[in-house]
Amino acid sequence: MKHLLASLVLAALLAPTAHADGNSYYGGARAGFLIADASGYDSAFVIAGFGGRNITDIVVMDRSVKVGVEAEYLTTIGKADRGIAGVEWEFSGISVFGTARHDIDETFYARIRAGFISGEANYTGGGGSLDDTSYTSGIAAGMSVGDAGTLEIDWTGVGEDLYSLTVGFVYPF
Repeated sequence: MKHLLASLVLAALLAPTAHADGNSYYGGARAGFLIADASGYDSAFVIAGFGGRNITDIVVMDRSVKVGVEAEYLTTIGKADRGIAGVEWEFSGISVFGTARHDIDETFYARIRAGFISGEANYTGGGGSLDDTSYTSGIAAGMSVGDAGTLEIDWTGVGEDLYSLTVGFVYPF
């Protein structure tokens, strides 16, 4: 599945742009928390690196929306307690998303994304591991900091029982 995800992202990144705007490619990094929706699990500190491309602009209800594709690698830093004596957990995954971004004004924007994540959860101290590919989606809000890029806060559901809440920087190039 990871090879399929990588192939889809590569094809989208290399596809011709219908309405290129000079800053159609972007990349960045985020940090925050991975929150498990399960009894006894502590939240884990998480970092993510991502890159994407705005492929075209469409009009939805008289508003311009940038539609694109994004790939992300997300991993926990360190391990978090699982709620069972001596058992800790960690997670890493690769995601591919379809994205839609609406610029509210010259400073602020809202963004949604939906796609798939191929991830692995590891449990130390007798817990084993779990590999899974599942649906993922999220919402974000960003604020421009001039030509340097944007600050963004993101809330993304990772599979059925994990959520990431992160703050990051998005750099257009």
